[in-house]
Amino acid sequence: MSKIRIYTDEDVRSAVAKTLHRWGYDAISTPEAGMLSTSDEKQLEFATLQKRTILTFNTKDYVQLHHKYQSKNRYHYGIIVSKRIELRELLRRIRKLLHCLSAEDMYNQLEYLGRWK
Repeated sequence: MSKIRIYTDEDVRSAVAKTLHRWGYDAISTPEAGMLSTSDEKQLEFATLQKRTILTFNTKDYVQLHHKYQSKNRYHYGIIVSKRIELRELLRRIRKLLHCLSAEDMYNQLEYLGRWK
């Protein structure tokens, strides 16, 4: 089973990707990827090309994108959506998810971080 590779959307603080990377996870942020001010669809395309799961607070748009991909038989490497929560709690939940799920588990899936309390 492969480990999930994280790509944080630009609405998620860069500190999230940096902390995950420091903890040994493969994680990059939108600024690190040079993808600032890029549409959500392009962000998901980039994450897919990089075989990364995207982490975002933009639940509405990414849920719609997930359904659009499904209806067109397109694939992605996973979308994790979350409401804005305190950084420490966000990192705790992500770490729990990364410990329990593999990249294969996340393939073409939409995961709500709120389930990982």
